[in-house]
Amino acid sequence: MTQEELVAQRESFAYGNAMNIDGVTKDSVRQTAMQISLLA
Repeated sequence: MTQEELVAQRESFAYGNAMNIDGVTKDSVRQTAMQISLLA
């Protein structure tokens, strides 16, 4: 699995589980997923 695929998988999972929470957008999830990748 490539890094890009892993980030996309994290984005999909996180957004799917939090899409009804105020302030959670696809962009905010994407930014967080990329930060997690940089820290890992």
